[in-house]
Amino acid sequence: MSKLITILWLAVFPIPAPADDAPDKLDNYFPLTPGIVWKYRVSVKIDDAAPKISEQTVKVESQQIEGKTLIVASENAYAAREDGVYIIGVLNTAKLEPLDEPQKVVPANPKLGDKWNYREISGVTSATCLGTEKVKVGAGEYDAAKIYLITVGGTDGADRREVYRWFAPGVGPVKGLVTQRKRKPDGSLAGIEITMELTSVEIPKDKTGAATAVASGQANSVDSLFAQGEEAARKGDHQTALARYDAALAIDPKAAKVHAYKTLSLIATRQFDPAQTEINRAIALDPKDYTSQEIAGQLKIAQGKITEGKSLYDKAAALSPASAGAIYTDLAAALAARKDDRLAPDIDKALKTAASANPPSPEALFALGQSYVNAGRGEAKTYLQKYIEVASKLPEGKRDEQKIRLAKQLIRAIDAVKGNP
Repeated sequence: MSKLITILWLAVFPIPAPADDAPDKLDNYFPLTPGIVWKYRVSVKIDDAAPKISEQTVKVESQQIEGKTLIVASENAYAAREDGVYIIGVLNTAKLEPLDEPQKVVPANPKLGDKWNYREISGVTSATCLGTEKVKVGAGEYDAAKIYLITVGGTDGADRREVYRWFAPGVGPVKGLVTQRKRKPDGSLAGIEITMELTSVEIPKDKTGAATAVASGQANSVDSLFAQGEEAARKGDHQTALARYDAALAIDPKAAKVHAYKTLSLIATRQFDPAQTEINRAIALDPKDYTSQEIAGQLKIAQGKITEGKSLYDKAAALSPASAGAIYTDLAAALAARKDDRLAPDIDKALKTAASANPPSPEALFALGQSYVNAGRGEAKTYLQKYIEVASKLPEGKRDEQKIRLAKQLIRAIDAVKGNP
C-alpha cells in the first residue's frame, strides 16, 4: 500500500526541479526550492472499505544524476520551463530515464481556460485550469489555482483517473484529490480515492539566515506578502489579508509580526479560536514585543473578557512606555467597539491614561475634550487646549489641521457660553 500511495502521491503533487534550461525566475505556483518540506494529511479509500488516514512528508532534494544536477522526489525528476513545471523523467538505480514526452504539472501563470495534453503509459491525459478557488486546509486558507486532469486508458477505456490539484502562489501544492478506476484481473472494476491536504510547509533559509523567496522576481518575500496583507486588511478585505499572511508564514513560520497581524484579521472575522492560536505563537516567538501583547488584549476584549484584556494592554504599555499613549487609546477604542454603556468608566479611564502618558496621545486628548464639551464638563477646555498644543508640534504629514481648527472652534464655543471675550 505504501508503494501505491507514493506513486499516486507523485501523480497529485509532483515536485519540480531546476534544469540547465530553467528560467531565471522561480515559478510562483510551484516553488522550485531545494530542501522545501511539505507535510500532508493523507486519506486513502479503496472500494467501499473505510478510509485509511496517514501523514506524508515530502522533501525536495538535489541530486547529481549522470553528471547533471536535478531535484527529485522519490523516483521522479522535474524541471522548469518558460511555460511551467514539468516531470522530465524517472530515476532507476541512480540513472535518469527521460520521458518520451515531458508532462506539464502546472503552468507558470495558470489562468481560467488553460488547456494542455500529454501521453503517458496509462493513457492520454487532458488538463484544464478551472480558475482560482479559495481552499482551506490544515496549513491555512489560500486562493489557489485549480487544475483538473483526466486520464483514460486500458484496452476498452475502462481505466480512468481524475485528478484535481490546487496550487497556491508562494506556497505550492496545497490540496489534491485523485479518483481512479481500474479493471482487475477478474474483470471487475476497483475504485481508489486519495485526498491529500497540506498541514504545514517549511521553506529552507539561505546562507544569510533569511527565508528563501519563492515567487517570480522575489515579489513574494515575507515583507512583501506582509505589506500586501496589511493593505488588504486596511481595506476590510480580511480574507485576502489572511491568504497573504499565510503565504508569508509558509516562507518563514517564525515571523512573529505576521502571526500577530494575522490575529487581527481573525478577530475581525470573529474566528476567535484560530486567533488565540496565532497570538500565542507570536508571543512565544517574541515575548517582549508590546504589539503582540496589545493584540492579545484586543482579542480578550472582543471575547468579552474585559479584565484579562485590560491587563494585557497594561503589560504592553509596561513593555513600551513611549507607546503607552497610543496603547491606551487603542484600549479605549476596543472597549468602545463593545457598544456597552457599562464600559463607559473604563473607556474614560483608558483615555485619561493615554492623555497623561509621555508623550500624550493627541487622539485621546481630542476625544476627551469633545466628549466633555458634549457633557458640559469643565475639563473640556483643558483637554482641547492641550490637544492643540500637542497636535501643532506634530510633523506636517501627521498633523490633522481640520481637527485642530475644530478644537479651536469648540474652545470659542465654551468661552461664549461662559461669557468670556
